[in-house]
Amino acid sequence: MAGDLGAGAAEAVGVGRVREVEGEAMSTTTAAVVVVRCGRDLSLLLPGQHPLAALEDGCELIGAEAGVEPWRIEEQRRYWPGVAYRWIAALAFALLSAVAVGSSYAWIAKPYAAELETLRPRAELGLLVEQRMNTMTPAERRQLDALMKWKRVAR
Repeated sequence: MAGDLGAGAAEAVGVGRVREVEGEAMSTTTAAVVVVRCGRDLSLLLPGQHPLAALEDGCELIGAEAGVEPWRIEEQRRYWPGVAYRWIAALAFALLSAVAVGSSYAWIAKPYAAELETLRPRAELGLLVEQRMNTMTPAERRQLDALMKWKRVAR
């Protein structure tokens, strides 16, 4: 009989716990997702599903509305820094890419710029000679031809 009394007391405590969990489950099914653990498996009961079916199978409720709110607050707290870090990384990549492209362009264009600096005075001299030859009188042209001793082209 003593064994029966112990089993009855354990059963009474179990029923009390089931009623307590049932009260929690009934209040959370309308507001949040409930996490249920059955052995090693975790499953979710979506809003509107009744968690007592899971409790009858020997499962226990892990998280309900009380566990979701701190998680949501933590998620909100971590959201903007994560976004900011991604934008900072993208901005750093863009700036480094621009610096790399600009410096490589300057390195490649430097010899061409030096060549242009040496050719510019020659071109200006050529333009000056051309302008002077176009404004010469026929007598000045004959005198220039005699001094230069250019090879004559047969006409």
